[in-house]
This record gives sequence, C-alpha cells and structure tokens, in this order.
Amino acid sequence: MQRVSATGWLAGTTAPVRASALSRVTIRRYGPGDALHRAGDESGGMYGVAEGTIRLLLNAVDHGPYCGHLLQPGHWAGDGPSIAGSPRLVTLVSAGPSTVLFLSRAAIMEIEARDPTYWRHFMASMNLSLGLALGAIADLMHRDHRKRVVAVLLRVAGIRDGAPAVESPIEVDVSQSDLAAMANVTRTTAGTTLRLLARAGLVATGYGRVTILEPARLRTYLAE
Repeated sequence: MQRVSATGWLAGTTAPVRASALSRVTIRRYGPGDALHRAGDESGGMYGVAEGTIRLLLNAVDHGPYCGHLLQPGHWAGDGPSIAGSPRLVTLVSAGPSTVLFLSRAAIMEIEARDPTYWRHFMASMNLSLGLALGAIADLMHRDHRKRVVAVLLRVAGIRDGAPAVESPIEVDVSQSDLAAMANVTRTTAGTTLRLLARAGLVATGYGRVTILEPARLRTYLAE
C-alpha cells in the first residue's frame, strides 16, 4: 500500500482521507489478460494499482476496443462511475501479474457520510483523470508522428507535462502494438521511431517493454 499512498491521487489527499480509504480497501490480484471490469458493467468502486500494469481499453460507438492508456502503480481508475453510480466507461485488463486495491462505492459513501468535506478529495481524483484525458487528446494533435509516439511514451511512464523531473531510467511495460495504437500510428512506424530513439541513446527496447534511458532529454526532444 505504500506505493499507492506515496504517488498519484491518494498522495494528494489529507492523512485522514488516506487512512479512511486504506482502512476500507480490499486487495485483489490478477493475472495476464484478466479483466478488472468491462465497459458497460455496473460501477462497483475505484481501483488503485499497487503492483503491475493495467491496460485501459477504450470503445467508440462503432469501433474499438483500443488501448488508450496504461495504469501504473499509484494510478486510480473508476472514480467517475463510482461516484455517479453510472455504468463503466472503459475496460480494464491486467497486462501481467498485478495487485490492485479496490475501494467499493459503499465504502466511498460511508467515508463521505462521516465527513461531507471529503467529497472534494474524490472530486480531485476525477479532475486528475480529466486532465490526463485532455492531455492525451492534445498530444494526438501533434502532426509529427514521432512526437506523438514520444508523448505517449512519456504519458504511460507517468512523466508527461507537470510530472517531476526524473533522471534515472524508467521501465515501461508497453508493447509496440499498444504504443502504436495510443499514438495513432502503424506498428511499423512505432518500431521505426523507437529505433531512432534507441540510436540516440534515449530509450532501449525489449520484448513488451521500453526503457526510457534519458527521461529529461526525451522530454526536451518533445518540446523542441
């Protein structure tokens, strides 16, 4: 639970809110390909990633699903439907072995009943999700396909705009197929871009994984 408390939404709340939430979560473990929930399911609660990577799949009215984002440790999902009591908007699938904290909607209502001022902290979670979505849309407007790939890579690594400067290498469990889908390029284009970045010493690639070797330089590349 330490990683979930130290990063992401929960880290930005007050100590009483963190304690209230963590005292009510249940721990769930998933294997590769296991679905946490699917789009259209009834809302049961919020998910906080403790270990592993969760793929967020998006469906449009007439096409999809597509991988839209990767949830890393510290990320939360399901806040909007849990608070509104509406059906799930996305599908969450475990990319590999993962551990997730589940905060039920009933637990959220209980927390808020004890202190109504806590609502603003749960709304902050929704605001973070909205900011992430708007940033992803803006990045897809890059006309340079290489910059779209870099922007997505930084986002799924958790070091996009507003993130603290990071100097050490960061390993991201992302396949070239998912990276291509998120950047709206072909898999061949994504692979070519990664090879260019690798020759520049910015990244290293492996099976289903990309390691960002120079996070600061990669962010500078995107800003040029």
